[in-house]
Amino acid sequence: MDKTIIYYSSNREKPEFEDKVIGLIKQNNSGGLPIISVTQKPVDLGRNICVGDVGSSYLNAFRQLLIGVQEAETPIVICAESDVLYPS
Repeated sequence: MDKTIIYYSSNREKPEFEDKVIGLIKQNNSGGLPIISVTQKPVDLGRNICVGDVGSSYLNAFRQLLIGVQEAETPIVICAESDVLYPS
């Protein structure tokens, strides 16, 4: 495997919506790519790194993404945000 999905979230979306996004990522990951989720509340998606409630800002989103990228063991990362629906 040469790709890892990095999911990051401030967990500020409606839970129903974020659950839908997480479900779609799981459903559409038919290649079984590794997933690292970096969130402000614990979530059930791949290897979860919970950074705590640091607030919602562009800087914190970048920091969370950077944490995931640094933890990835593959040369390519795929960024997945909590407020985007991902088709197959």
